[in-house]
Amino acid sequence: MTSENMLAQDQPDFPTRMRSFKKLTGISNAEIARQIDAPVELIRDWQKGRMPRGLALLRLMVLVSKIPDGMDTMFPLLAEDIRRLDEKREKLFGS
Repeated sequence: MTSENMLAQDQPDFPTRMRSFKKLTGISNAEIARQIDAPVELIRDWQKGRMPRGLALLRLMVLVSKIPDGMDTMFPLLAEDIRRLDEKREKLFGS
């Protein structure tokens, strides 16, 4: 399946993506919580299946965007959309 045809239901669930991100980075729950200014219990809730939202989600996205392969690991559909938009912008406006 190409990334263009990937649907939300085809992505690994969020707890799986969190585990993959932690494995990729070696970062602990406490460090994620510190970096996004959230309680560590919230990170644990995400690992149990609760979906991130609001400011915590935005801060998590900023954190993972700073790490090579972070967006592809945590938010693969969004990462692909961003690449497509970047390609369009590049074609329209150059670098």
